[in-house]
Amino acid sequence: MKLSKIFVLLLIIAFLVPTVAAANDWDEYLKLRSQYYNLDEQDFNTITCSVDLDLLNKMLAALDQQLSPLKDNLSIVKDMDNFTLVYSKANGLKLNRPTLDIIITSDEGLADPERAKKGINMIKMGFDTMLSGIEMELSGIFDEYVTPSKEDFDDFVLTPGEGEYAVSYSQKGSSTSMTIKGATTEITIVDANSKSHIIAAYEKSDDGKLILNKADSTVKQPVGDLTSTLLLIYQKVGSVTFPKSITSSVVQVMQGVRQEGQTTVTLTDCKAE
Repeated sequence: MKLSKIFVLLLIIAFLVPTVAAANDWDEYLKLRSQYYNLDEQDFNTITCSVDLDLLNKMLAALDQQLSPLKDNLSIVKDMDNFTLVYSKANGLKLNRPTLDIIITSDEGLADPERAKKGINMIKMGFDTMLSGIEMELSGIFDEYVTPSKEDFDDFVLTPGEGEYAVSYSQKGSSTSMTIKGATTEITIVDANSKSHIIAAYEKSDDGKLILNKADSTVKQPVGDLTSTLLLIYQKVGSVTFPKSITSSVVQVMQGVRQEGQTTVTLTDCKAE
């Protein structure tokens, strides 16, 4: 259950290919940005996939085992069939969540029914927190595949160099500096409470466009540091290049306590309309 807390921090992936907002430099940036793969430029309306989350599978298996001695008192109701991802060019990403309910069917033999109810509520909250973290992570990643818009960013400056571009801009209390060099982008994001450093690596898709393959990030905060690695593997859905698996590995050190974890989201049975 502790691992579900790490996913919110992976939202820094949303900054890998930023949107910007300055008239002259914006036109130059759009030319540079045209070498990247964008889902909104592909020939489809909606793609729907089944979602498999290994961390969720492990959690549910452990839950079945832990609660098996109480099978005469509890009923576990799970619906995983509805766990799907829907991505549309018009509305973006939507995650249809699975459901989990634990029902006390009999108080007989329970030492403390009220404590059992509190424990059940904590399990359900952990389940929801995990799914919320995954949804935020996926939303940040899929922002990577959308042609940028300039309305929400300020003070954008693009400076061409020898074989690279330097970019800086501000956004909602944070400042970002970025160096784009070939298939690698290096980003630093600073706000009042943290400093993030990201190195994003791209590979060429079938149509020759650059598409995110890997991102290594470090977040430094007063309470501790977090490092993460994101790996993406792609599949063809009709003519569209679309994520197949997304693996996140995280190490968090806070107040001398080290936590680490890894999870993989796999998208299967994808269909384009």
